[in-house]
Amino acid sequence: MNFDSDLPIIIVFPPYAGGKFVMNCLNLSRQVAPSHRGLINQLQDQPDNYDLRLNAVMSTLPKTEDMLNWQNFEFQDEDLFKGSQTYRYTNDKMWSGRQAHDWNNGTSDPDTDQFLMSIMSRNLHWFMTVHDQTTPVIADVCRPWPRARVILLINHEKFWQLAVRNKTQGNLDRISVAGNFCQDKYNQLCGEDWPSWQIVEKHQYNIPLLRQEVEISDAVAEEMMQYYDWHVIDNPVYTYDVDGTYFDTDRVIEEMSKLYKWIGLDDFQPDLIATYHSAYINLHR
Repeated sequence: MNFDSDLPIIIVFPPYAGGKFVMNCLNLSRQVAPSHRGLINQLQDQPDNYDLRLNAVMSTLPKTEDMLNWQNFEFQDEDLFKGSQTYRYTNDKMWSGRQAHDWNNGTSDPDTDQFLMSIMSRNLHWFMTVHDQTTPVIADVCRPWPRARVILLINHEKFWQLAVRNKTQGNLDRISVAGNFCQDKYNQLCGEDWPSWQIVEKHQYNIPLLRQEVEISDAVAEEMMQYYDWHVIDNPVYTYDVDGTYFDTDRVIEEMSKLYKWIGLDDFQPDLIATYHSAYINLHR
């Protein structure tokens, strides 16, 4: 396994924040392997069959009456990683993957490794999903892949509320799902000299990065880094603004164009993005 690769994409978001939408927009590129082995095999000899890609992505959208069973429709990491990428709850009830632990300890599943090597031999990007935004978990996933790109979803309060209403019985507490990485919890933690939550999000929870643009004292910085220490993540990070884009097709297209360029994908097709976005957002109104 060549771990010195920039092909993996680690996408970080709390449950119900809309990460699968970003992934599926990227799945419309011939240079991306969706998290579905059967579809990957179908696309092997026809990677630029965009009709097949679009139809597959559209099939992940349930009918309105099936929204409570949405997980039965979406592409899942479990399918890509099979038995190796099994998920478990940590003590704080956030998701973490065992696959990174296996790689870090030399105990990864040979079948999974072989399949991923076949994907990377075709120069295809592929995804790892992380719902826990705490740095020990992120660092554990990034450790074997020092060049993997990280997409961090931010500003997702409005969309999250809609998704929870439509995909659950609507009884989830945001802090219990997102932990420190939501404004409600930030408001509980922050001192009077802390910058706004929007500024912290914009700077990827990276306080040294934030200090390049915002003046805060050493004491405040040290206090903040007790809770927000993404500065330990060395991988390249792209912040994707959910509420600032998801509700407007033109903004989605504009942001996705930037994301395609950041990853290095050369086949951005706004019409495909628009078709998928229209159907996706209508489910979350």
